[in-house]
Amino acid sequence: MGRYYGNYNNNGQCRQRPEKYFLFRQNNATELDSMASMLTDHIPDGHYVLVFSYVYMLQQYLQNSPAWGALQALGASNLTSGAVPDTVPYIFFCRKGDLSSVQEVWGQSATDQISMTAYMELSQRSGSMAAPRSNTALSWDGLSWDIRAGAPNDSTRVELWGVGPAGAEVPLASSTDHAGDMDLHPLLTAVQYPQLRLKGYFWNDSADVPDPAQIRRWQLLGVPAPECAIDPPSGLHLHLDSLFQAQQAEVMVAVRNIGQVPMDSLLMTAWVTDRNNHTHRVHYRRNAPLAVGAILQDTVRFSTELFPGPNTLVIEANPVDTLTGLYDQPEQYHFNNIATLRFLTLQDKENPVLDVTFDGIHILDGDIVSARPEIQITLDDENQTLLVNEPGDTALFKVFLTDPAGTTRRIYFQEGAQQVLEFVPATGPDNVSKIFYRPDLAQDGNYRLAVSASDKSRNSSGDRGNSVNFEVINRPTITEVLNYPNPFTTSTRFVFTLTGREVPTAMRIQIMTIGGRVVREVSMSELGPLHVGRNVTAFSWDGTDQFGDRLARGVYLYRVLAQLHGQDIEYRDGGAGSYFTKGVGKMYLLR
Repeated sequence: MGRYYGNYNNNGQCRQRPEKYFLFRQNNATELDSMASMLTDHIPDGHYVLVFSYVYMLQQYLQNSPAWGALQALGASNLTSGAVPDTVPYIFFCRKGDLSSVQEVWGQSATDQISMTAYMELSQRSGSMAAPRSNTALSWDGLSWDIRAGAPNDSTRVELWGVGPAGAEVPLASSTDHAGDMDLHPLLTAVQYPQLRLKGYFWNDSADVPDPAQIRRWQLLGVPAPECAIDPPSGLHLHLDSLFQAQQAEVMVAVRNIGQVPMDSLLMTAWVTDRNNHTHRVHYRRNAPLAVGAILQDTVRFSTELFPGPNTLVIEANPVDTLTGLYDQPEQYHFNNIATLRFLTLQDKENPVLDVTFDGIHILDGDIVSARPEIQITLDDENQTLLVNEPGDTALFKVFLTDPAGTTRRIYFQEGAQQVLEFVPATGPDNVSKIFYRPDLAQDGNYRLAVSASDKSRNSSGDRGNSVNFEVINRPTITEVLNYPNPFTTSTRFVFTLTGREVPTAMRIQIMTIGGRVVREVSMSELGPLHVGRNVTAFSWDGTDQFGDRLARGVYLYRVLAQLHGQDIEYRDGGAGSYFTKGVGKMYLLR
């Protein structure tokens, strides 16, 4: 704003804010004339010029305007010679009147992203510099500096600033000499100013071409403060997270002296910030002095009884003295003295997990099971301290069985002299206890098993427990054996249902061509584990013959032969008779 050379973005024309560039539209001949006038007549030699396309160049407009010649005069030779393609992004930079300063950058397509870096020489008559804050010191001895004057009339000033314990900076001394040494003992102490900062000012008002003075060196002399750091690679032990309430937490950390000065007896502290943001100190110990390079291992132990839920443990070496507001002993840095560990103390409000399997299988509601099943009831509790492992813990379980007549009765662990339910107590920190129920269900029909349990904290396994309906058929049968998927390309498995009290003692599947030639026979051991009820074989046929050779695509038959103690097992209609007839099924192999 405030300068107008015929540019489009004048006085907020584009945006209601100052813009640090002049915008000339390529498809506006008047604005391109103004651009040429600005470049040629209004920018003095020695000034820097940066021209760039907003998106991409449209050379047909530029070539027919004075702007093309103005750019050529500045040194845009690649653009004006045709080396730059049309409709690509373009950047031009130069110092007017100096062709050696010219830079041109362009893309190869309209959507390319391009960039440029250029260096500009500036000449000023004054300048300043400030050094970073020094390291923390135990004592300060002196200041020494040496500055080379660039011209006879160069003026310099060196300033010494003190940094107080709270971080505030105050000026302490200054000198306009080009070189010197300053004794700091009468001026300050490291207690007053643990850190210092140097600042320099340089100017020359009389030289035609100012040559700034150069600092050869400036340095502070003193004894550095020690430096320690919590160093996990040198030692870290955590017994902290996912503890149950009232268990003891234990954390060991290592602290190493990484400085050049030995430390006095090292104070260690730790506190817990609980879920309500209240702070509790749980550790405060003064340890032995820490020599240079030495390692201290400090162990923090505390009970989690007061810290249910999420918490944060903070361990700090060389903490602040609450009376003075200063660190227990001076040190270079403090950020590496703190370890922050988040941990969760578990309250026993979790419901235990109850699981029921029949012969090791999770059944669906209404599934067929063995007439002599092994029913396993598993209670998995997250509490690692209150184990379900005592004889009296059997009272935590309730088992009910409803028979086909609709009669429901509770199944007790002991009925007279007979043990009906077998209790396997939890034996380790996993706190997993089990019950085995092995009934003899001689009556065919539909049954219902209902189980509920709780842990030692009386947390129930669920409001409604765990119940499942199942069917028992004492007669040994096998349904149609189907392969799935069918048709298939890479592999297929066999699906069928067994009934009775036990699985077949012999079973094999013969895969045949449509002409009846057996190309693959699957033994019972290959089929994998079987059980009374629904079965999906672990075995999957991959469309190869007995020798592992791939078979051609087409229709294949398979025959199922199953026996129980030498007797053929009866086939039972499972509703898939159209796919499996007289022990023979049909499958389709696609390649």
